[in-house]
Amino acid sequence: MILGKCRFKADHQRPTRTTDVYGEEDFVWTSQGTLWVDLRQANASRAFEAFQDQGVYAVVLFVPWGPSLSIKREDRMVVEGKNYNVLSVVDRRHDIGGIEVTASEAEA
Repeated sequence: MILGKCRFKADHQRPTRTTDVYGEEDFVWTSQGTLWVDLRQANASRAFEAFQDQGVYAVVLFVPWGPSLSIKREDRMVVEGKNYNVLSVVDRRHDIGGIEVTASEAEA
């Protein structure tokens, strides 16, 4: 993966559990930082798998690897105002130099 191809800024967010004024558990999205990513449509097999699992269409985000990078399945990425829930994370730093994240578009 060439870093110059990462032309989208993504806000990496993680759910944080909180308690509201009534004592009920809730969660808010907490930013883990901004990442440069390359956003592409998922190939047919990944898109079909995501659609079968969750009834959604998938995209693939390529994220350059860094020593402090920690993306989990419960996270989401916000790219150009659209929310993407992480479906899977594959460490591909040895062949493309980064992390491959399959994600589905979610509601705001």
